[in-house]
Amino acid sequence: MIMTLLAGQKGLIMGVANSRSIAASVAETCYREGARLSFNHLSDPKGKMLDRLKSVSDPLEALYVGPCDVSQDQELDVFFKNLEEKTEKLDFLVHSIAFAPLEDIRSSTLE
Repeated sequence: MIMTLLAGQKGLIMGVANSRSIAASVAETCYREGARLSFNHLSDPKGKMLDRLKSVSDPLEALYVGPCDVSQDQELDVFFKNLEEKTEKLDFLVHSIAFAPLEDIRSSTLE
């Protein structure tokens, strides 16, 4: 019988920017090891953040995917209330949330 490291565990991965992000690789590894996962994304009117996340979360059969801007207390409250309804408990959390001004992201690495 093969046991996986995270079999039966439920985790929340926060901060997946796209399919090439470190958080996406962490999520794929956790899923491969048997974890069931939930994710957050930033709200945006055009839905681009959700679309980027779905490229990661859909193949991993996410338990819950919801908007959550961690700088907004009300969004945190709503997100975790909805998450609790879907998962009942969390065994682990991966924090991969970061912020950088857009001009920094678009500049060359050496700048």
